[in-house]
Amino acid sequence: MEARAFVNSEGKAVIKCPHCEKGKATPVAQFKGRKSTIKIKCSCGETFTLRLEFRMKYRKPVNLVGRYVNHSQKKAEGDIYVRDLSMTGMKFTTVGPNTLKLGDSLTLDFTLTDQRQGSLVGSDLTREALVKYIDRHFIGCEFVKNADDPSDQRLGFFLLP
Repeated sequence: MEARAFVNSEGKAVIKCPHCEKGKATPVAQFKGRKSTIKIKCSCGETFTLRLEFRMKYRKPVNLVGRYVNHSQKKAEGDIYVRDLSMTGMKFTTVGPNTLKLGDSLTLDFTLTDQRQGSLVGSDLTREALVKYIDRHFIGCEFVKNADDPSDQRLGFFLLP
């Protein structure tokens, strides 16, 4: 069984046993950059795997459609499925083969769809981003911050749990 714990700015995480639900704030900064998954043995006797999340912002799992344009490679482009989204970046997969590389500069267009208030509401967003990681089919991007972007409010509302 795997549990998750988010690490705060002080390098501590509240580790909660999935078996007995006991929780404890524990310093975990020593694992940053080295290890994100650790084994924990609880005082109840159970052992579990814990994934440490060192992210600065909440990341919401989604299934949205969009499109990318790669400015680093003669404007190569393609369709994408956004798999998770935060205020500072996204993870996506491409519909077909791609030639994306670390550091590529992209324009990402995607539509937020939300079912609040009983109907689908679409909101088109565009973000400039840099490719930060590539893991097989998954591409991770960090948004290049646009000062006072009015769509930040729409994205923030969409990301509410």
